[in-house]
Amino acid sequence: MNIDGLLQKLIELLEEERRILILSAKEDHSKKLFEIIEKKQEILDALSYVEEQELKNFKNELQKISELNKRNLELTENNMKFIEHLFEAIFEDEKVKKYSPDGTIKNKKEGLFNKKI
Repeated sequence: MNIDGLLQKLIELLEEERRILILSAKEDHSKKLFEIIEKKQEILDALSYVEEQELKNFKNELQKISELNKRNLELTENNMKFIEHLFEAIFEDEKVKKYSPDGTIKNKKEGLFNKKI
């Protein structure tokens, strides 16, 4: 597949991922989401062999990919925060150690995503 085809397929996958992330607050779409992530990884692997100069001709596509990826990351983060708040409300008496981005430990109400495994 050519570079343009790979970029267009990546854009399609990001748009589909966005739709699934929006629906995931209501229903479980984890299997489909994992399939999309695997397909995206395959495309990114193929694009990793492309020279930077060749990609300069696709600024619009790369910009759109960047914007879609940023939105999807924000949706994912918001979904995780929503689920975390639900668990905090359910298990409000329990405590857990939460790790900050710099690796320090903070005590916080226990939730599903901030447990040490």
